Amino acid sequence: MQSPIQILNNWPGVSNKNEQKVPTCLVYNEDGSVSSWGFLCEDDDDPAKERYEFFKIYLDQETFEEARLKDTKNLPESVEHAQKLSIDFLRQIYNHSKSTVELHTGISRQGWRDLKVEFIFSVPTTWRTQGMINIFKKCIALAGFGMEGSSHSAKVELTESEAAAVGTIKSSVVAFQSGDIFMSVDAGGGTTDLAVMEVKEAREPFPSLSQISQVDGIGIGATLIDRAFVSYINTRLGKYRELVDQLPPNCGERLAKGDKFKTTKHKFGEKVYQSNCYKMTLEGAAFHLNHAAAGIEEGKVVVSW
Repeated sequence: MQSPIQILNNWPGVSNKNEQKVPTCLVYNEDGSVSSWGFLCEDDDDPAKERYEFFKIYLDQETFEEARLKDTKNLPESVEHAQKLSIDFLRQIYNHSKSTVELHTGISRQGWRDLKVEFIFSVPTTWRTQGMINIFKKCIALAGFGMEGSSHSAKVELTESEAAAVGTIKSSVVAFQSGDIFMSVDAGGGTTDLAVMEVKEAREPFPSLSQISQVDGIGIGATLIDRAFVSYINTRLGKYRELVDQLPPNCGERLAKGDKFKTTKHKFGEKVYQSNCYKMTLEGAAFHLNHAAAGIEEGKVVVSW
């Protein structure tokens, strides 16, 4: 009998959101040690600490150079620095996964080492060289994956678009038949990936798929939307010096992390969520704050078409 897949949603600091994904975020103390990661970073806002987000895409030299030329905010110092950030973050993921398994199964730490554990990773479709894959494999190993037990292993097997295609056919309400062709569109954090697949065998529980066109990755994703929105808000509000003392710091970042923005972004295009303008509460600003030129009404930032 096939056991159902168990998805981690007990991320530290997540409260009751039941999130299946954890933000790629790290906050460092002044001595270089990790202060917080993932959801815990939301409340770790000491200005003396260093914060880094969305750094995995900068393992790629070309992507890093493009971001550097655009003067992207909070960019890692180098590709090597992005590797360190990725290792530190993956180590947190590994330790949390390990402790969760130990807690839910009741095994000891020694028992974890004796288990047969296989970690399978996917990689962005934009990583087109074996060199990039090898760098990522090194990060995985240094973070602890596949290294703690003699029966532990870690593999990089699929691109993220291929993994999304597999997830599509496994969770779809459509009953796929052998010979069917479908296209999977995975709009992720840093890229949008496309995959055209053919169902070779529609067997259960593991259908057989074949890729029938080159998998492409486009540098458009949710984190880039967030960054563009943050830049837009900060530029818009930064024009008015009289607002400096009336607004909280990092207004754009605060709005981008709010539930209103996230819901609007995720549901954009659905008729029931369409509106000519969106009003987003600016936490930390007075509820009676109004500024017509900056587009602030009763403590809310108004974003219109």
